[in-house]
Amino acid sequence: MIPLGVLASARVASSGVVLTDNFNRANSTSIGAAWQEMAGDWSIDTNALRAPVGTGNHVKHLTPLSTNDQYAQTALAAGNGAPGLILRYTDANNYLFGLAGTGAYQIHKMLSGATTLLATLATSPSYPMTLRFEAEGTALRLYRNGSLVLSTTDATVPAANYVGLRNGAGGTFAIFDDFEAGDL
Repeated sequence: MIPLGVLASARVASSGVVLTDNFNRANSTSIGAAWQEMAGDWSIDTNALRAPVGTGNHVKHLTPLSTNDQYAQTALAAGNGAPGLILRYTDANNYLFGLAGTGAYQIHKMLSGATTLLATLATSPSYPMTLRFEAEGTALRLYRNGSLVLSTTDATVPAANYVGLRNGAGGTFAIFDDFEAGDL
């Protein structure tokens, strides 16, 4: 058995739950007990999480946060397609996602299986970067390396306490590391 603190952890901070995973473990197609692969075959490769080729591939962290006001962030070592973060995950048909896609940063919602683009900034993301996505009430914010790059509001966003990672838009790969999520 691998100690919990080495791979992934969940702790309760004064502001609520904080989840972390540095993915520092042996190469494997099993990504760890803290995660559920919802679409695609994800893997651990060289102490990082590698997303599979395809559209809409995503994983969910199995520990819920305490509130709907939440953030998730990850280091993106490389990407081709649309790597991003998921907030307020209910199921494969209902969640928010912020991404650093080919040619743009974007914020989307998936509601009843239909994807809606809520905001976009046309620019070419460069790697490596730290991507952070926040949902606070109806406010949605996307950050690159600590700087706000995109924000919007939407009154119909899903309300749920799970978070995750996503790669889509036909991307060939994405490499995630140093995941963190928590309540705002």
